[in-house]
Amino acid sequence: MRLLKAELRELYRNKVKGGFTSDLIDSSVRLLNDGTDSKYIDVCMLDGKQVVRKICKSKKQYLRELNNLLTLADFAYTPKVIKQDDENLVIIMEYKGKSLVEMFNKTSDRVKFLPQIKIANDALLKEYGMYHNDLKWKNITILDDVAYLVDVIRTSTKKTDTDSEKIIERIKEAII
Repeated sequence: MRLLKAELRELYRNKVKGGFTSDLIDSSVRLLNDGTDSKYIDVCMLDGKQVVRKICKSKKQYLRELNNLLTLADFAYTPKVIKQDDENLVIIMEYKGKSLVEMFNKTSDRVKFLPQIKIANDALLKEYGMYHNDLKWKNITILDDVAYLVDVIRTSTKKTDTDSEKIIERIKEAII
């Protein structure tokens, strides 16, 4: 029997509340919208600081995202890994603010952050020779007026995503 997305999220919410990865996290603060590669994502408190807990759908997705986050450990515009749980496919990472989708309903309100997004996106390519490959409003967070690139599972040295071109074109238009 296949679970509906809402049922799956409720199942994981209950597992988290029931102690799932409780050795890593004090408590859940708020649920985030999960993506195609995650079963559950929430903002939690760990040692008095907000962190993001992401439970991946498969070992392959978990290892790919973890590897990308570790590769970008010194990169200023992605969250850092704080803890990992290989058995339960859980990555605990720094909280880097709300996504632009959470902050603003209208695209017209999001575009004011295009210069910050350009800085992060250009730095990823210049410093690591990597493309995000899933650059969408929901995968860009803002904290202290700095743009962060999150959900780096598709990040690679090969450009594979054409959907990102929409934001990249907006970046170019806004900067010119």
